[in-house]
Amino acid sequence: MATITVKLTDKHKDVLGRIRRGRRRSMPKLAAKITAVLRKSLNTPYPPASVPPNKPHRRTGNLRDKTFAKAVNQYSVRVYSQAHYSSFMEEGWGDRRDGKAARPFLLQPLIDKRLELRDIIKNELQSSMREA
Repeated sequence: MATITVKLTDKHKDVLGRIRRGRRRSMPKLAAKITAVLRKSLNTPYPPASVPPNKPHRRTGNLRDKTFAKAVNQYSVRVYSQAHYSSFMEEGWGDRRDGKAARPFLLQPLIDKRLELRDIIKNELQSSMREA
């Protein structure tokens, strides 16, 4: 029976450490960019009022100012809004006949900017690999 043993040397540990550092550094930058993208998308002035399923227009700026993204760990970013009515805007409420339709404002801007967001992570990983 043949046996193969693989052992990570210090060089491999250094590469893995650089990748981890790159991920750790990219998440706060990614969170800041996501926050900026979301807030910019919520900056369309009122009047006129937005029409579902379009994102809400800015009346007071409360929804925009209370929408954030935060790096949770080196693998994920949490996107949230602290405005008390944000879940109603995102998901809608009531039944289909007399309820209010959803006006999603979190997901679509992120889909539109996904390549930019991906490049933030890519650039940080490349930068950490070039470090001595």
